[in-house]
Amino acid sequence: MELLHHPLVQSLLVPALLAFLGAGVVRAALGPIRGARWAAAALGLGVVVAAGMLLGWRWPPVAVLEKIPPVFVAAWLVGAGLESAPAFRWRQWLGATLLWLAVSWWLGWNGVVMAAAAALVGAAVLASLSSQAQDSASGAAMSTVASLGLAGAALAAGSLVLFQVSLLLAAALGGIGVWVWPKVRLPFGPAATVVAGIAWLALAQSV
Repeated sequence: MELLHHPLVQSLLVPALLAFLGAGVVRAALGPIRGARWAAAALGLGVVVAAGMLLGWRWPPVAVLEKIPPVFVAAWLVGAGLESAPAFRWRQWLGATLLWLAVSWWLGWNGVVMAAAAALVGAAVLASLSSQAQDSASGAAMSTVASLGLAGAALAAGSLVLFQVSLLLAAALGGIGVWVWPKVRLPFGPAATVVAGIAWLALAQSV
């Protein structure tokens, strides 16, 4: 059990295994069509559990890092809600963007300029992910590379914790990525793209 408290295990092994195995269990339990549709929701399982292990849970959260696990939970729930709704891309983008505006405000805006910048960047990132959702391999790959880049930025900024959480996100995406490359066996829909997009944006604002 001591091994579970190792930072590398919490940042890499736990999220990757939970995402990979969770997707497999959902796919097997719900069948080839419904199961494949919902399997990518296991990405949220990986990031929420691993972030909780790494950062802990405190309610109400005060510091920015304490707010990260609840943000991941909110992204997971909204992503699942959008997955269950009719597949209109504009609706998915709008729902994710509204969530991002709420999350960005909660994490702390420093003035109108930062609020506007956060809104524009967030809308652009989520729009890009929404368009990539039609190509599961591209969406998962783009999200994973972006998360690794964010981990490098966090390390350069001197934040070891944000480096670990960014790695955590990349590892969970890698666990899902095994299911979509080289052969696509499940879609990278809003249940995954909302988690990937909101988590990345929240970490980027916190760096």
